[in-house]
Amino acid sequence: MTVRPLVALLIASGLLWIGCTDPDPNLVGDGGDADVSTDGDGAVDVPRPRNCDGSNDRDRDYILNVDEGAGAVDTDGDTTPDSQDDDSDADSIDDSAEAGDLDCETEPYDSDNDTVPDFRDL
Repeated sequence: MTVRPLVALLIASGLLWIGCTDPDPNLVGDGGDADVSTDGDGAVDVPRPRNCDGSNDRDRDYILNVDEGAGAVDTDGDTTPDSQDDDSDADSIDDSAEAGDLDCETEPYDSDNDTVPDFRDL
């Protein structure tokens, strides 16, 4: 078992909880940036926030709102947008476990490399 699934399993079982932290608390730009393409064209159009909090990770699942469709996507059709849904794909696995890690600066995990992140993939 690789580290990501192990951490996800520990989080899902309640044996591990690590809050989001800001890797650049002094705001001098030395924490590194990861950027987001919100329209899927590969071009960066939204700088990725350096931390995750209620403003950029509303459901606190370690997946940024922008990566969850910013309120415009409802993968499982339950009328709750993915950015507010604890289980976006209704597979009974919390999105926080499917995020892949506890770092909002990383892309959501795609364990089978089919370009669909695990939190949306059945």
